[in-house]
Order: sequence, then structure tokens, then C-alpha cells
Amino acid sequence: MITEAMSFLGRVLLNLALLRLLVAHRHHLLVAHHLALRHLALRHLALRHHLLALRHHLLVAHHLAVPLRLVLRHRLLVAHHLVVPLRLVLRHRLARCHLLAHRLLVVLHHLARCHLLVHRLLAVLHHRLLVVHYLLLVQDLRATMKLILRNFQSPGDILMLTAAVRDLCRAFPDWQVDVRTSCPDLWKNNPYLTPLSEEEQGVRVIDMHYPLIHKSNTLPYHFIHGFRMYLEEVLKVKIPAGEFKGDVHLSDEERDWPTWLEEVEEGEEFWIVVAGGKLDFTAKWWDPNYYQIVIDHFRSKIRFVQVGCSEHFHYRLRGVVDLIDKTSIRQLVQLMYHAAGVLCPVTFAMHLAAAVPTRPGRPRNRPCVVVAGGREPPQWEAYPYHRYLAVNGALPCCDNGGCWKSRCTLVGDGDEKDFKDLCVYPVTVRSSVEYPRHKIAGELRIPRCMRMVTPGDVIRAISLYLDWGNHYEDQRAIPVTSNKGGD
Repeated sequence: MITEAMSFLGRVLLNLALLRLLVAHRHHLLVAHHLALRHLALRHLALRHHLLALRHHLLVAHHLAVPLRLVLRHRLLVAHHLVVPLRLVLRHRLARCHLLAHRLLVVLHHLARCHLLVHRLLAVLHHRLLVVHYLLLVQDLRATMKLILRNFQSPGDILMLTAAVRDLCRAFPDWQVDVRTSCPDLWKNNPYLTPLSEEEQGVRVIDMHYPLIHKSNTLPYHFIHGFRMYLEEVLKVKIPAGEFKGDVHLSDEERDWPTWLEEVEEGEEFWIVVAGGKLDFTAKWWDPNYYQIVIDHFRSKIRFVQVGCSEHFHYRLRGVVDLIDKTSIRQLVQLMYHAAGVLCPVTFAMHLAAAVPTRPGRPRNRPCVVVAGGREPPQWEAYPYHRYLAVNGALPCCDNGGCWKSRCTLVGDGDEKDFKDLCVYPVTVRSSVEYPRHKIAGELRIPRCMRMVTPGDVIRAISLYLDWGNHYEDQRAIPVTSNKGGD
């Protein structure tokens, strides 16, 4: 019983303690609530005070802004009234500036045209100054030029060089020209040469070439133009072309009958024949049997004198005067002067036949029959009064000029011409005419184009020349009618 009373009393005390704690906690809450309300009231009062102050400031600002706005509006109206005439003034002035700019563009256009005209005028003046300078330079060159021309090729090449020297000296008669060549005899009695020394001051030495030959298949130029055009290119001058022949001059003694020509009587008509040629160009050779047929055909009409150099390859023709290796270059010139005609391949003799003048009483141009075939283009070699027997265009190898092959018969001298530059249509020849077999390797061969030129072609060509006098007499009896109105 006492235990229960003690337990009950402990619970009552515990509840009283809890109640006391609750009362104390409530008191603290009430105090905190009172303090919070007071703080909120103070904040509300402060905020209201600030709002009233802000309202006051806004009212003050409003009262201040009203007159300021009026002032600004007034000033904007004043500015507007000022801008309108200013805009009109600016528009007027912009229009005037536009007009001035347009006029300035017109002026600039005229200035550009003037600049172009001045530029053209300056170009014309510059060109004329260059022309004057060039003329003065040419005039100076004409007064001071000293030339030594050198070439050491074959006699035919040197003969073409004589024409170039003649044309050069005629174009510039004050120039002094001398030569160094492999054939001094061709320059004897030449009035255009002036002895010069390479060591002499102001002397210019020119090694002569004719690169025009590389275009000979397509261009309409003759061998005689090669050196002249090369000089034009090197010297930068214009050299007018002279006579269509080399320039060879004979002395009075050379115009007399050659005393060394014992086999032919003085005044007797004879033709020169060259049957063969140099070993480096065997593609120029004709059939020896054909030569002999022609010689035999004219046995009673023409006396043939065979010339050549023993170092070269020549057939030993029958029934001719044999002067092989018996004439110098100068003696050959004298012999050519007295010869009535020439039969040869493309060689020095054909060019000499055109270059050496004829004897009085003879045709002005010496008859010459050239057995050409197709190796060279005719326009490069032929002379107008020669019978140039060519077959260019008749074979594939020469259907566009000449083939320019070097050899047909092999020589066996180790030269690359025996391997690289051979005729593509060789024809083997069985000759009844004696020839130096030891100088060639193997069989005697000639090009097909040369074989296509027959003895009959040559006989007819020579006969045309032989009938010259008869034709002339016949023509005198034929009335000549004018044909000026048509072709």
C-alpha cells in the first residue's frame, strides 16, 4: 500500500515538474512573441517613414520635372524650327556638291583622255628617237665596221659566200671586209675585199653559217640566200639580195684561151662533165653507165672534158678529155669561162656554171644539166636557166622536199654516215665503166631517185641547149602577137 502511494506521489511530482516546465516555456514564447510584434511594429513604422519620405521626394521631383519638361518641349520646338531651314540649306548644298562632283568627273575624264594622248605622243616620240638612234648607230657602223668572215667548208659553200660578200659590200660600201676560207682561189680579183688582220683594232671576226638550210624543205629560199640572211641576223642590218649567182671575177689573162688545155683546140666548143663526187655524200652519184650512154650519144656533137679531184670518187668515162686531178680551182674557173655547158650532179660545178660569166657570143647564161634526183629540194639548189632534173614528190622519201640522206654506197671509213644516214631505196649498179673500187666498201649503189633520171632525160635536156641557135633563127620568122589583156 505504501509502495503504491509512493509511486503515485512520484508521478504527481513528475507531472508538477512538467507542468512547471510548460508554464515557463509558454512564458518565454509570450515574451518572444511580444518582442517580435514590437520589432515588426518598429519596422513598419520605419518603412512607412521611408515611404512617406520617398513620396515627398517624388512629389518634389514631379514639381521640378513639369517646368523642365516644358522647357525641353519649348527648346525642341525651337530646334525643330531651326532644323527645317537648315535641312533645306543642306539639301541645296548637297545638290550643289553633286553637281560639282559631276563636273569634276567630266574634268577627270578629259584629263584621262589627255593623259592617253600624251602617252601615245610620248610613245611615238620614243619610237622616233629609237629610229633616230638606230639610224645614227647604223651610220656609225657604216663608217667604222671592219669584218673578217670565216668559213672552211666545201668549194660550193665558199662560192655561195662570195655572193653574200658582194651583197654586203654593195649595201654598205664604206665597210671593210676580208675573208678566211678554204678556197682562197675563188676570191682572186675580188674588188670587194680589203686586207685585214685579226689583231687590228676594231676588227670583228664572224664564223659564217647558213642555218636557213634546216628550213629548205618548206621555205622558198635558195642556197645563195643562206649566208646573206645569216649576216642580216648577226649584224642586225638589212642586206638586199643581189644577182642570182655567186660572185667570181676573172682577170684578162683568164679570159684568154688556157694554154695548158692541150687536148682541146683553141675556140673549140666543149662541155664540162663531173661524173662522181665526194665520198661523204655518195647519195649524189648517178649511174656510170648512164653517163657513158650520154657521152656516146653526143660523140659527134659535143666534146666533153671530165674534171674532178682524185681524192674523190670519179668514174673513168671513155671518149672524154680526162682532166681529173689536173686542174686547180682557178684553172677550173678559167675552163668554165670557155666551156659551152656543164653536165654534173648537185655539186660545186653547177654553182660555178652559174657564177662564171660566159664568153662573148655565147648565151648570157651557161647551159647546165644537173642530175639531181630527190635528195635536195629544187628551190634550194636549182638556177632558173639550168635543166635541173629532179623527181621530188615521186617517191615517199622525198615527197615533202628532199630526203637529205648522205650515203647510198658504203665507204667503210668509219664515218657514222655509213650507219645512220643511208638512202632508204638503194639500187645496185653493175658498171661497165671503170671506177676506183678500192675507195668504197662493197657494191656500187645509187639512190632510186637518181636511177629514175634516165639517159634519155639528160640527152633531151642537153639537146634543148644545142638547138638554141636553131630555135632563135626559127623564132625570127614567127610573128609575135601582144597579149597584154590577159594571161
